[in-house]
Amino acid sequence: MTLSDRYAWQVSLSNGMTLDLGRDPGADAPDPQGGIPGALSFAQRIERFVDAWPQAQQKLQGRIATHADLRYPNGFALTLAALSEPIHSKKKR
Repeated sequence: MTLSDRYAWQVSLSNGMTLDLGRDPGADAPDPQGGIPGALSFAQRIERFVDAWPQAQQKLQGRIATHADLRYPNGFALTLAALSEPIHSKKKR
């Protein structure tokens, strides 16, 4: 886990994927106990990702996700690894 200069958390998983959790929703709230209206806690963000991950993996059709941004209020964004370029044999003319 790392904490940025802006107090945003990022987690590196054992498979190499990183998760952006963002900032604690209660940190910027006038009432830390109440949090920010509509903001999801870290646990809720992670739970939403874990629940959706099996379906997301099926849609990736074997592509590798390297990064997941969980900071969105209604979902998450994935960054996929670059596709390997096909190797073409060079033919002499």
